[in-house]
Amino acid sequence: MLNIRIRPRGNRMKLGIKARLYALIGLFAAGCGILSITLTSLHDKNSLEARQKTLEELVDVAIGVLDAHKKLVDQGVMKEAEAKERALAVIGNLRFNGADYFFGRNLDGITILNPNQPSTVGQRRDESKDSKGKYYVREMNAVGQSPVGKGFVNYTFPKPPSGVETDKTSFLKVYRPWGIVIGTGVYIDDIQAVQRAAMWQAVLATLALFAVLGTVTLLIAHGISAPLRRLVDAMHSVMNGREASIAGDAARTDEIGDMARAVVKFQEANTAKAAAEKEAAEQRRVAEDERRRREDEKAWEAERAQHTITALGDGLNRLAHGDLLCRIDTPFEDRAEKLREDFNAAVERLKQTIVGVVTSTEAITSGTYEISTAADDLSRRTEQQAATLEETAAALDEITVTVKKAADGAKHAREVVLAAKSDAETGGSVARKAVDAMGGIERSSQQIAQIIGVIDEIAFQTNLLALNAGVEAARAGEAGRGFAVVASEVRALAQRSADAAKEIKGIISASAEQVAEGVDLVAQTGKSLESIMAQITEINNVMGELASGAQDQATSLTQVNTAINDMDGVTQRNAAMVEQSTAASHTLSQEANKLAGLVSQFQVGATSSGRAARSASAPASPPASRKPASAGKPRLVANNAPASSKKAPAPASEDWQDF
Repeated sequence: MLNIRIRPRGNRMKLGIKARLYALIGLFAAGCGILSITLTSLHDKNSLEARQKTLEELVDVAIGVLDAHKKLVDQGVMKEAEAKERALAVIGNLRFNGADYFFGRNLDGITILNPNQPSTVGQRRDESKDSKGKYYVREMNAVGQSPVGKGFVNYTFPKPPSGVETDKTSFLKVYRPWGIVIGTGVYIDDIQAVQRAAMWQAVLATLALFAVLGTVTLLIAHGISAPLRRLVDAMHSVMNGREASIAGDAARTDEIGDMARAVVKFQEANTAKAAAEKEAAEQRRVAEDERRRREDEKAWEAERAQHTITALGDGLNRLAHGDLLCRIDTPFEDRAEKLREDFNAAVERLKQTIVGVVTSTEAITSGTYEISTAADDLSRRTEQQAATLEETAAALDEITVTVKKAADGAKHAREVVLAAKSDAETGGSVARKAVDAMGGIERSSQQIAQIIGVIDEIAFQTNLLALNAGVEAARAGEAGRGFAVVASEVRALAQRSADAAKEIKGIISASAEQVAEGVDLVAQTGKSLESIMAQITEINNVMGELASGAQDQATSLTQVNTAINDMDGVTQRNAAMVEQSTAASHTLSQEANKLAGLVSQFQVGATSSGRAARSASAPASPPASRKPASAGKPRLVANNAPASSKKAPAPASEDWQDF
């Protein structure tokens, strides 16, 4: 069965198709209502603007009457007062819309024309208010006094014949030449009535349209949602493994038909999948039966193999414990029979090999015992001879060392005397150089004294010049004050230079006296060194004779010691060779005994095993535990004088180790 998972798309409102269609129609109806109200408002606005335009034209007509009479005044036909009176009379008699009239004011706000209320002529009426508390007369006066000179004023005014306060708009315009404000107004309640009627018409039209669209939407929603509901039920049936019948919807040619056909294909695929799963389950059952049969066969083969492994393991275990008489007599299966035969043949071959090894071990043990005994005797005799030669060599070494020390002491004493002589000669040379250096220092001191005299003279002249400059600056008065200060500083500097020169001259004089005294001391030191050099030369001659005699004695003793050391070396190498041979024979004897012990662990038969046991138990001579005499006492040859290095080296072919 197919497993379909539908993931929701966000946290959106869960609205069905029918609800969405209803919402769409509702939005459309609301839009129509808003549009109707907007159009009605625009119509009302246009109507009000048309009324206001008419009022402007009517006021222009009244202004035209005033202008015509003004022209008559300009032409001299009549007086200005008469012209104004006649013009206002004409305007007061003008009517439009049946009872609508014109009114007039001057720029001071006094009423000069009001056919509807003649009693107000000559009054200001600034405190007049409408039913809403608006001072409309003040606004009219403000229009007349404004720079534009025209404008509209909205207010409420009693409407005849009922006298009810009704909204009214008036237009006023100033005629500048005479300072007259002419105005007229109309009631706008009829515009509001038309607006309300149009609004109700729009509401009714919107409701009617909404009813029609709602009905159509209901039919369309039902036509869409019912097939979709059937498709949803069919999909649930297919998902639950049941068969669904949607042949009628599948025959449609619209999108719902496409969805229905897709559901049919989905159902067919689900049916095919169920059949495939059933077939796969049957194949799994057959495969499971085959697997069990093969496992039974493998278990039977494993049991036979375990029998073979057990028998082979027992044989190998006995072989590991040294039993070379073990055999596997029980036959194996056909494939493992060759393994049993090879095991028995290998054990037989190993038994024959071990028997041969036992025989050879007995012969080796006997021969090594005889070699060890002879080697022990030879080792003892060689050690005694080596000890004697070693004692002789040690005594000669001690004599040689003593004589060599005496020769070295005489040689060293002569070297010391020579060094003292050299140092005395060097001291004399240094004393002569010191005398020369002292003379140079004395000459340099005299030159420095002359230079200091020159400096002292320069300081005196500078002081004199500074004094003269101070006198000249004092004569100059205020202008030479700065120069006087500089001259004073130069004079002080010259005085300090003179003082320093005198002090240095005194120091150099004292140094010259000390240098003269040092020259005398160095001369006396040179004479003493010459006397010491004569005595050192005599001592050097005596020490040379002593060193020569000691060196001759050391050379003779070194030659004797070299011969003894050569004999000792040969003896030591012989002893080492004997010791190595003895150790090798004992090692061979021990290894032969170990081999016999190992072979005795194998069971190869009554005769062979008894012989191996006797070979293993035969006593062997213990290895010599004595060390050569040189091993415990250090050789003195290595400490000989350099003359001992003249000993002839051992041949390169001899591989011996010195004791």
